[in-house]
Amino acid sequence: MDFGVTLRDVLEMPGLQDVALVLVGSKNLGRKVSWVHILEIRDDITEYVNGDELVLTTGIGFENTEIAVEFLRQLIARNVSALCIEAFYYYKVIPQAMIDLAKEHDFPLIIFSKAVRFIDITREINTRIISSSSKIFQHVDYYEHQLKFLAENQSIDESVAYTARYLKLNIAYLPYHNKPYHSDPTMATVLERWVHQYRDDIKEDRIFSKENFLAKMLKVVGKPYGILAFHSNERDLTQFEMLILDRLADKLEHDIMKEMLVKEEALRKNYGWLRDWLEGKLRERDVLTHLRHMGLQYGKIGAQVFLVDILRCDRNTPMDAFRFNEDFLLHTNAIVRKTFEDAGLCLLSYMENNTFIYILLAPAPGKEVWAHVNGLVETLRDRQNPYIDYSKAHFSLGKRVYRCEDLHLSYDTAWIAMEIVKKQHRQTVFYEELYIDRILYGLAEGELLADFIADHLGDLVRPENKELLHTLMTFFECNCSKQKTAEKLFVVRQTLYFRLQKIEDILGEGFDRGAKRFALEFALHAYLFGKNNGHLTV
Repeated sequence: MDFGVTLRDVLEMPGLQDVALVLVGSKNLGRKVSWVHILEIRDDITEYVNGDELVLTTGIGFENTEIAVEFLRQLIARNVSALCIEAFYYYKVIPQAMIDLAKEHDFPLIIFSKAVRFIDITREINTRIISSSSKIFQHVDYYEHQLKFLAENQSIDESVAYTARYLKLNIAYLPYHNKPYHSDPTMATVLERWVHQYRDDIKEDRIFSKENFLAKMLKVVGKPYGILAFHSNERDLTQFEMLILDRLADKLEHDIMKEMLVKEEALRKNYGWLRDWLEGKLRERDVLTHLRHMGLQYGKIGAQVFLVDILRCDRNTPMDAFRFNEDFLLHTNAIVRKTFEDAGLCLLSYMENNTFIYILLAPAPGKEVWAHVNGLVETLRDRQNPYIDYSKAHFSLGKRVYRCEDLHLSYDTAWIAMEIVKKQHRQTVFYEELYIDRILYGLAEGELLADFIADHLGDLVRPENKELLHTLMTFFECNCSKQKTAEKLFVVRQTLYFRLQKIEDILGEGFDRGAKRFALEFALHAYLFGKNNGHLTV
């Protein structure tokens, strides 16, 4: 559909037909005019010009050819539709350098041979543009209504096909992880080449425009999902096609999310057996049979339990009000599933009280996928969810297992990690990265750990010796290097020697060697663990 005002329309306006003379660029009179500006050489072009404007000027200051050429060069760089110069009062002869530059870019250069009222021209053209824009939005609203009516029960491909017929152009829908769709398969290579050429310029949340090519990145659950592209062999694409592209992109994003929720609902209905698996009540072959019924063909697996505690959700709605709300469960699971499946991990979900329990699965030999889990967890914190602020949620991951029967070990250790997350006021804990804390966790409830700390650190943990305790920890962290310790503490050597002597007075000789050093390092770590977890009584 042909909307908007072109240069040809402007030149055919009453009062300009006998006045305007096209010096260069007569082949480009079909260019669209988005607005009209009156600019002179003193004006900052970058401030006033966005592209596709018609610029009117009296030519004041153009006596200097270099200034005039530079003015024209800037307009061309800003993708202005044309320059009209009133060659009557101030500037009667257009220098050849300007004409040559316009020819080089096939840029419309127009002169008014008689005096004209710029204000009347501006008012008339801009009024036409506004009227045309109103018609554009009417047709865009009609398109959107028809799309909703026709595509109520249709697929995403059919929505794209209808739009291609409506606009009479080629459309490509290119998801990053699924099969692409082309409205005209014969043009598939052409469109994919355009997308590849401008991939780095197609940014999130805005439309990329290049003459007869438009593209927009689709986002689902806050993550780039694919690219929607329009292309025509016959015409430049205008504001009308840009608006249609934007509406279609919104529709596709909505439909993609809807498909994900339908899939999530179907999966959730088959998850009743997960409780038994998590508690270690199922044998290996029973679990693999359940997975095969779900379409997951695993001979061997690598598995890890991932917990998300949402008690810290900062929404105003109490948790009990939407704990079993379908939208809440489906949206939340779909967002987490999308994050991990894109990295090659399968995800099963289960909810207990205020905690989401996820089972991450991957083929056992493909251990390389596990290397990305840490990054994926942090990425999830940035995902959009209408119910949960993931940046405030507790995350914990249990140990990784490679037998279905052993999943309960990952489940139990994930809960241990979750307790440590809460007690130490941390956001995320990987059980496999707890190291010595795994031993300390089992000892913390009794008196054995407190006695060990008291026996080995003694008076060093008293409040007045806080500085000495910090010095000893730093000394061990620097592998007993006095030079590195002094630099890290920002003290001179003599000060460090004085502190180390006081530490030796409390702990005795040889605290930096052999088994005694090992015991002291363990005691220091145990002291910090107990202090962070509220177990310490020494």
